[in-house]
Amino acid sequence: MTEDKHKEQPFVTINRQPDPLREGTSVNNEESEPLGDPEFPSSFSSGWTPPPVKLKKTSAVLAVLCGILAVLFNLLVVTLPLGIILGITAFGSGLVARRSHRRSAGLVLSLFSFLIAMVWLASALVPLAVDPTIRVGLRLP
Repeated sequence: MTEDKHKEQPFVTINRQPDPLREGTSVNNEESEPLGDPEFPSSFSSGWTPPPVKLKKTSAVLAVLCGILAVLFNLLVVTLPLGIILGITAFGSGLVARRSHRRSAGLVLSLFSFLIAMVWLASALVPLAVDPTIRVGLRLP
């Protein structure tokens, strides 16, 4: 029967030795002190510190994306209203990104898109105001 017991045991055995890096264990099965820096005590009792919180920069990304699209849409006269709407969105999210993340690229792009829109509007309105042969129904002095 003793031979049958040896045949039932698995061929591979796992040798579990204590981990020397864990508290209270060592290679020689002696009690050891926990690893740590004695000069800087931890504020937590367990010694575990949570990972740092990463700030999400969605407002900065939204401001840059809307600013780029606003500049591109304002370059074309046909899509000028859509460019103005995207420019307003980029300006609002650019202000939020400037306050919270110190990122101002979206704000600059939105202001540049407004400059392009003003140039288009001025190029359309100045001839109407200056040329006396164009009659639109506006009475300008």
